[in-house]
Amino acid sequence: VMQPNYSFYLSMENAFCDDYITEKLYNPIVHNIVPIVWGGANYTRYLPPHSYIDARRYHPSELAALLLRLHNDPVAYGRYHVWRGFLRPFLKGSLCELCHKVHTNTTFHHYQHLPTTRRLRGRCTVVPSPLFNPDHPDSWKAYITTNYTDLNRTRKAYITTNYTDLNRTRRGSAPLLKT
Repeated sequence: VMQPNYSFYLSMENAFCDDYITEKLYNPIVHNIVPIVWGGANYTRYLPPHSYIDARRYHPSELAALLLRLHNDPVAYGRYHVWRGFLRPFLKGSLCELCHKVHTNTTFHHYQHLPTTRRLRGRCTVVPSPLFNPDHPDSWKAYITTNYTDLNRTRKAYITTNYTDLNRTRRGSAPLLKT
């Protein structure tokens, strides 16, 4: 529930996907609230400049300090809303459009396990649970840097290691995955 007295809204993904943004991100934008995003998308492709806070760029204590500073400084907080003078956010009936496409599309694609399929295609990476290690406060930066710079290499190694034998056992069938 969006309240008019909220300044920020946590909009966090459960996986880092380069082409997926949760629908929860759009509600705060429409209700004049600054979203705090945590996901794998390049948000600059989807959101106006300086309209959100990317939590991946901050350690939790740094993020908390930024939010407190913005909460106590109306001018600094207002900079996250300047774009509203040039653009008007609105929610379009995307679920209706989705239902229409589901019922009128004649081509079907079946994926056995969609999250695995997306990860293997290099679209998503799983967020490890111990991402914030108190003994190594910058471990989260190393994780993000490593996974975003070496994502294709990591994906290829994973596929080669885990699916080469599986493809061989299918005996003449088309491979499940191209390696």
